[in-house]
Amino acid sequence: MAEAKNVAYKYNNIPIHAGGYVTGFCFHSKEEGRMYIRTDIGGVYRYNKNKDVFESLADHIKPETLVESFPIALALDEKISSRLYIACGSQRNRHGLLCVSKDFGATFTYSEIPTMIDGNWGGRSTGNRLIVDPNDSDTLFFASQRGGLLVSNDLGQSWSKVDVCGEDWLTFVWKSPVSDMVIVGTAGISTMPSESMRGHGLYVSYDKGISFSKLPMPESQEYPFSNLSGYVPARCTYDGKYFYVTMSENGPNSFLYENGYGCDSGHVVGGHVLRYYFKNGRIEGYKDITPTDALIKASDPDGANITEDNFHRNFNFGFGGIASTPQEPGLVVCSTVCRGRGDIIFLSRNYGETWKVILFDTKVGRLKFNTSYMRPEYYAGHSCVHWVSDIKINPLDAQEVWFNTGTGVFRTHNLLSENEVSFEDWNQGIENTVHLNIYAPIKGPTVLLDAVGDLGGFAFTDITKQCKNSFANENGDKFITCMNIDSPDEKPELVFASARGNWRGITKGGIIKSTDYGHTFEKLETPFGLSPAIDKLLSKIEQPNVTSGWIAVNSDGTALCWCLADRARLPVTAVLCSRDCGKTWEKSQVMGLNDLPKTEGYIKVFADKCDAHIMYGFGDRSQIYISKDFGKTFRELPLPNYFPRTDLSQIDTFNKTEIRCESGKRGVIYLAMNHHGLWKLQYNKYTGTLDLNRLTAEGESCFRLGFGLIHRGVDYLTENKAIYVCGNISGKYGFYRSFNDGTTWERINNEQQMFGEINSIDGDKRVFGRFYLGSGTRGLLYGEPEYLESRISREN
Repeated sequence: MAEAKNVAYKYNNIPIHAGGYVTGFCFHSKEEGRMYIRTDIGGVYRYNKNKDVFESLADHIKPETLVESFPIALALDEKISSRLYIACGSQRNRHGLLCVSKDFGATFTYSEIPTMIDGNWGGRSTGNRLIVDPNDSDTLFFASQRGGLLVSNDLGQSWSKVDVCGEDWLTFVWKSPVSDMVIVGTAGISTMPSESMRGHGLYVSYDKGISFSKLPMPESQEYPFSNLSGYVPARCTYDGKYFYVTMSENGPNSFLYENGYGCDSGHVVGGHVLRYYFKNGRIEGYKDITPTDALIKASDPDGANITEDNFHRNFNFGFGGIASTPQEPGLVVCSTVCRGRGDIIFLSRNYGETWKVILFDTKVGRLKFNTSYMRPEYYAGHSCVHWVSDIKINPLDAQEVWFNTGTGVFRTHNLLSENEVSFEDWNQGIENTVHLNIYAPIKGPTVLLDAVGDLGGFAFTDITKQCKNSFANENGDKFITCMNIDSPDEKPELVFASARGNWRGITKGGIIKSTDYGHTFEKLETPFGLSPAIDKLLSKIEQPNVTSGWIAVNSDGTALCWCLADRARLPVTAVLCSRDCGKTWEKSQVMGLNDLPKTEGYIKVFADKCDAHIMYGFGDRSQIYISKDFGKTFRELPLPNYFPRTDLSQIDTFNKTEIRCESGKRGVIYLAMNHHGLWKLQYNKYTGTLDLNRLTAEGESCFRLGFGLIHRGVDYLTENKAIYVCGNISGKYGFYRSFNDGTTWERINNEQQMFGEINSIDGDKRVFGRFYLGSGTRGLLYGEPEYLESRISREN
C-alpha cells in the first residue's frame, strides 16, 4: 500500500463551551494561577491565567489510548510546581494508567496502576483520590474505586496495597502536611455488616498508612426504601486547624448501588458536614456543622416543613464540595449535591459555626451566564447549577472560588463581599460535549447540524460563535440527546431529529420537527395504537432521558421512517413509516431472504438522497434491505461472500461505523465498516442489483466518513465528492481525505491532532478543504488547510 501524502491542517473547536461533567479542580498552593481540572470523558485541562482560558491536555489521545480521556484524579507536587500526576482508566481495562508530566502537562510518561480505574464510573465525583505526600515528593497515595489504598514510593513505577481495615472501595485519601497522619474515606462495601447497610466510612492512620483504625462519624441507620443505607464521605478539606468532611447516603431513587453515594447515582440523601478537631497530633472528635439553620431560613418553599429533627432523614439531597484556606482563618464554603430544585452554595466565616446561603437558583446571589445555552430562560426560569460535587478556594486569593456542575464550571471574584456574591460560568476553552452525529447541509443558513448527548443538538450558522440554545420547543424547553438528525438536500429548512425528553419531563422523547433549518422544534404526536408492543416502546420513549431511536426523511421531505429504540438497539419489529411528514404512522415490515417477515434482529434506516421512494436498511450482520415504497416494506438483498459481516445497525457510539448516502446521485452509499475498511455500494433500482466495492486496501480500517467539496467553486450536487475519513491508512491512524474515490489518500493531521474518540465526520459542502469532527471527548471541531490551496477537479 502506498504511503499517504501529508497535508498540514489546523483545527479549532466550534464553540459550545462546557456541556459535560467537570469532576474536580486541583490548585497549586504556592504558585499563583496554577490550576487544573479533570472531566469525566474529556481528559484534563490546564488553566491559563494570562489568557483566562482553559487549555486541553488531551489533544494527543488516540482511540487506542482512550483511557487518558477518563481521569479519576489529579495530583500536584507542592515542592515542584512543574509536576502533574493524572490517574485515569476505563473499566474495560484490568489496570489503570498513571500519567506523569514534569513540564506542566506538555508531555507525559506512563506507568500502570494495578487496579481497575474508570473516570466515568461511580465514584468519579469524590476526591482527592491521588495525592503526593507533602513531606516526600517520591511518595504517592491512591484511593481506588474498588482496589483499596495503593502507595508508591518511586513516583508510580511500583505500587503496594495498604490494608484499610479490610475496606477496598475508597472515596478519598488525605495526608497531613505536618505529621504521619493519613485519613481515608470509604464506601463501606467490603465491610458491609448486612446486605442493606454499608460498613464504616472513615479511617485514620498515625503511622503513614502502616495501620488504620476507625475515625468517629455519625452512626448510620437504615433508610426506608433505600437500596443501600449508610453514610459515605465524599470530599474533605484542611485549613491548618480543623479537618472537614462532607457525606451523604444512597437515596431511594438511586440507580447505582455500591457506588450510589454521589451525583453519579442520581439520588443521595441525609447530607452532613463534619468538622474534626485535634489534640496532641491526633483527632480527638468531631462536631456536626451541617448548615441546617441556613437552609431552613433560605428563601425556598422546601424550607417550610424542615426542622433540625427531620432534616437528615427527610430532606432529599446530600453535601458534596467543601473548601477552606489557611490564608483566611475561619473561611469555609460547601455545597449541596443532587438537590432536586438545584444545588446551594453556603459560606461560613467562623469555621462552620454559622452559615449563610450565597447562591441558590436565581433567588440568592448574582449569576451571570457567558455560555448561551445555560441561561435561565432555557431552564424554565431557573439556574442550571446542579451536581456541585467540588468547590475550591484559590489558596492565594480567598476572593476567588470555583465550583463544578454537571455542565461546566462557575467562579466568583468577590466571595467575601458584604453584598451579593457574583458568580459567572467560565468555560472558555472547555469543550466537553459528546457529539453523536453531525451533518453539513448543502445549502441554507445552517452550515452544520449537530446531534449532542445531554444537550440535544445545535444548528450552527456561524462556526465561530455559540448557538443561542440547543434543540428546544417554542418555549425554549430543551430536548436532550438526539441520536441522529436528517434533512432533505432540496428542503434544508425541514429538519427531523430523534430526541429524548429532558430530565424533568418538561419535554417528552420522540421525533421532533423543525421548519426553520433546525432553530426551533415541535414534537410530532406519539403514534400510540399501532400494536401493544409498539405502545410499550413508545411509553418508555416518552419517559425522561430515554433514547427514542433513529429517523430518516426521504429526498422530498414527505415521508419518514422511524426505527424505535429498545434501549440502545433498533429492533426489526419496531419500524414505523409515515407518508404525511409524521401526521400519521403505520408499522413497516422487514422481510428476510425467505420473503417472510423478520421477527429477530436489528435495523438502521437511511433515505436515498435523490429518489423519494427509496430507503435503505442496514442490519446487525451487514444485512442490506431495500424499500421502494417510502419505508413501508423492506426486503433483504442477497450479499456476496466477500462482503464483510459487521454490525451496521447500532445507534450508540460504541460501534465504530458510519453510513452516508451520496447527495446528487441515486443509489450510491458509502460505508465506514470499522476494521473492514471503506466500501462503496451502488444500487440499481431497475435491475434490483447491488454492486459492492472496497475502496481501502486490505488491512486498512475506516471508522467514520463524510463528504465535502472536491475543489473550489464547484456545484456539490453535480461534481464528484471529496471523502473525509478517520481510520488506519497506510499503517497509520489519523484523518484522511481523498479526491479520487479512495485511489489515493492524504493524511490531514499530526500526532498532536488526534482528539480522542471520534463519533462522526462530515465535510463542508460549501468551503473547500474544511471538514468537521464530532468527538466523544473533545467537543465539536473543524479542520481546514493550514495554507491556501488550489485544487483541480479529478475524475474517479
